[in-house]
Amino acid sequence: MIHTCYHAIADHHNQFADTYEEARKLTDEWMEDGDSHIQIYKISADEISDYIDLDEELIFLDNNE
Repeated sequence: MIHTCYHAIADHHNQFADTYEEARKLTDEWMEDGDSHIQIYKISADEISDYIDLDEELIFLDNNE
C-alpha cells in the first residue's frame, strides 16, 4: 500500500499537507505574504513486506529569486 503526503517549505514556513491542492493553497498564501523560495515535495511511502520504500520528489519550485 502506498501512502502519499506533500511537504511545503519556504524561507519562513515548513508544513505537511495531505493533498497537492492543500499544499498549493498554503504556498499561494505564503507568496501573498511575501515569502519566497517555495518548494513542494511529494513524499511516498510504499510498505513492502519487511521494509518501507520511501521516495521524495520535488514537484513545485517557485523561482521567485
